[in-house]
Amino acid sequence: DLVAGFDGSDGFVVPKVETQDELKLLDEILSDMEHSNNQSSNNTGSSHHPKVLLPIATETPLAVLNIASIAQGPRVCAITWGCEDLSAALGSYNTRDANNSGSYLDVFRHCQTMCLLAAKAAGVQAIDGVYQNIRDMDGFQNEANYAKCIGFDGKLTLHPGQISALHKVFEPTREEREEATAIVSMWEQSDGKGVIEFDGKMIDLPHYVRAKKVLARVDSDEDVSSKEGTIVSTESDKDTNTSKDLEEEEEEVFPRVFM
Repeated sequence: DLVAGFDGSDGFVVPKVETQDELKLLDEILSDMEHSNNQSSNNTGSSHHPKVLLPIATETPLAVLNIASIAQGPRVCAITWGCEDLSAALGSYNTRDANNSGSYLDVFRHCQTMCLLAAKAAGVQAIDGVYQNIRDMDGFQNEANYAKCIGFDGKLTLHPGQISALHKVFEPTREEREEATAIVSMWEQSDGKGVIEFDGKMIDLPHYVRAKKVLARVDSDEDVSSKEGTIVSTESDKDTNTSKDLEEEEEEVFPRVFM
């Protein structure tokens, strides 16, 4: 699969990963392939970026227990989660509660939460899993909205018809843009000292950081709005500083993840 997908791809989705050691092995194989490829490319003057990895990090019980380590693996730009293979391994009869608007059962909701926390702790993108009913666009949009609200950076899609709906969900609304713009302006005018009031609410550093990310997403969405097949277009915090350095204004890099 690595050989077949090497040319023309930015990276690979890695299913059924259970440990960071498996990612280290892939890293070694890809490094050898890239070294050979770069040697041949030197003759033509072209160059290639290192391949990235997107593990599906919850498909076995062991993977769930190792998810924080998996998120910190080499080449990982994002992690995502899935529950169908896990449900088979657990012996579950269902993944969703048919009597509660189709919401995930607790053990699978836990996997979604762990995916989000592990990704953010590792400074990589958190990508929500697929929505299987490709005809239920309302359900897809509701689930994508929930993922956005709790902090996911994007969502996997199963069908081309879901792509435009996904972009609409993750693109900040006019109200979100206006509020973020106002918060950033007021905070920077105050030199980031103390606490400010906005629309009756107390605003401090975390609100400023969140507002900056909203505005960054606006620019990022505009860059990829015409690229069909885009899974997510958001910032990655891997290799950036911790919260104590959030006040520093540094240009961020916004990698794209493609299938």
